[in-house]
Amino acid sequence: MKLKDIQKYAIYLLCFLMVTLVVSCFRTKKEYRVVVIQSYEQDYPAYEDSDRLIRKYFKKKGINPQIKTFYLDCEQYLTDAEEKRMSLYLDSISSWKPDLILVYDDQATYSLMNCHHPLGAAVPVVFSGVGLPNKKLLAQYPNVSGFWDKADYVTNIHLIKRLLGECTIYMLHDSTFIDKCITQELYSQGAKANIRIDKNRSMYIPVEMLSLEKTYEYMQRPDSTTVNVVPVQGDKLAAVSWYMSRYAPYVYYLQAKRDFRVMNTSRFSSKPSFTAINEELGYSSKLVGGYITSLDTQIKESVQRAAEILEGDNIKAFPQITESKKDYVFDFREINFWGIDKKLLPKDALFLNRPFKDAHPKLFWSLMLSSSIIIIFIFGGLITMYVKESKAKRQAQRALLHEKESLAEALDKAKESDRMKSVFLANMSHEIRTPLNAIVGFSNLIAELELTQEEKEQYSKIITTNNELLLTLINNILDLARIESGSFTFHMESCNLTELINKLYTQYAPTIPAHIEFKKKCPEPAISLYTDKERLLQAFENTLKNAIKFTSSGFIEIGYEYIAEKHEIRLYVQDTGIGISPEGQKAIFERFKKLDDFVQGTGLGLPICQAIVKQLNGYILLQSEKDKGSRVSLVFEL
Repeated sequence: MKLKDIQKYAIYLLCFLMVTLVVSCFRTKKEYRVVVIQSYEQDYPAYEDSDRLIRKYFKKKGINPQIKTFYLDCEQYLTDAEEKRMSLYLDSISSWKPDLILVYDDQATYSLMNCHHPLGAAVPVVFSGVGLPNKKLLAQYPNVSGFWDKADYVTNIHLIKRLLGECTIYMLHDSTFIDKCITQELYSQGAKANIRIDKNRSMYIPVEMLSLEKTYEYMQRPDSTTVNVVPVQGDKLAAVSWYMSRYAPYVYYLQAKRDFRVMNTSRFSSKPSFTAINEELGYSSKLVGGYITSLDTQIKESVQRAAEILEGDNIKAFPQITESKKDYVFDFREINFWGIDKKLLPKDALFLNRPFKDAHPKLFWSLMLSSSIIIIFIFGGLITMYVKESKAKRQAQRALLHEKESLAEALDKAKESDRMKSVFLANMSHEIRTPLNAIVGFSNLIAELELTQEEKEQYSKIITTNNELLLTLINNILDLARIESGSFTFHMESCNLTELINKLYTQYAPTIPAHIEFKKKCPEPAISLYTDKERLLQAFENTLKNAIKFTSSGFIEIGYEYIAEKHEIRLYVQDTGIGISPEGQKAIFERFKKLDDFVQGTGLGLPICQAIVKQLNGYILLQSEKDKGSRVSLVFEL
């Protein structure tokens, strides 16, 4: 290919990319309206996580929809009343014109379709968490697609057997349509897997044990695992309490549904309980876990399909029923509570309520190690400084003995050394204890409490912030020591002061509270100063930090000006803060001197600033009035 041809194609490609960029810049994202319909009561614990996950997965798809949520509260109403509530709600949102409906679990899904509201047939509907899909009813709604949470009873039975050995598994049922379907599916799966499902097994409670031999027989581990389907109605209901107690060993509960009849069974059981559905798992239900579709998977699947439909895919292009992905999911707290051997758990198992320490051991110990190193470093530095101060004091005392003529001066030096040591320790103990308390406190919280992922990340950020605060404190101490010892190096060059002001303004503008006006002022044309750019920026930044710290209203202005009659450049920070009294103005440039002990800081910022400015052949000009504000200027000859 010739060079001219290559250049031609390159120009075409460049034009195409520019057109694409322009189109993407002017394209506006449609704001979608999404209705979320939940089956249970509003305070059902999982719904807070469900709402968060729905927004999370929409965001991952680049969609930020308006969401309205309706809670059917199905346990409070009979079928006719549920459908009426659903119809009334759909009436109320019809004028809102939703783009899509997300509906979760059997009760809400079938109430939505059975109420035959026009909106339910006109708007795309994505369902999830449906355990018993009604294919005949779904066929009437071509605008409906979703996910079948098919309960895998056989895998859960094998899981219980794997963790607890041969046993009797009891499941609860009543005469409702859903329970009949559950029982039918249980029998079907059990027959294929050669598992005994017994609905008519002899039910027993202590008063029915006619002999010691029969009692002994019931207290032994069975030879093979069987499933006993127990009715929650009639005279056999008393056996449920017996099964839940510790007096009936090797008998464990497997949850197949969530309703008011069985909701508290696992909570009051004296033995581990398992589940074939994700309802209640990980909250206050005391369920160990099971082979299920996790809440995260349920929300992720439904939101991803909803996002594809909102962005233009035809709902008819998707299968009307898709079987949901399943995982082994366990509540880490219950695994520990019941002392279940973690080595028996499947290797690919997912854990809920897993402490940060166990979920991320390397990160946890890295944080602990880094915090420990910083603490050791700080206390090592304090001890070193204390030793140096003590050495200086002893030298001063020896000098007093040998030079009587300078006794008064040497004594003053010793007293000043002792005072500075006390002031330093008093200030450092406060400034170091605050971040250290935060580091140790939040490290303990991460290690001991059961936190959500967001809380873990938040606490880790707090620890990191306080680590940075401690390092800043150490750097200030070292800077002051190097300046006073003459080992502080300066690299002189031409510095554009307008660029310096703009850089500082851009850096700090996002941190200034909204109610405080942040201004800058630079002359035209820009002026350059031959100086150490980085050290000048450090000194000027310290004065700005002080203004931010002590200004609660009004404005903060940074800038510089040229005083022609004196041939001086003045870089200034002006604020409407608390101001400084005449007595305070004399003291603020002393090391470790703080005018307000309740404001965070060590009293090193302005002394460092003054030392740097002095080394750069300048001086600091302070103009301040109590309760009216201050203007601090760094003055240099041009």
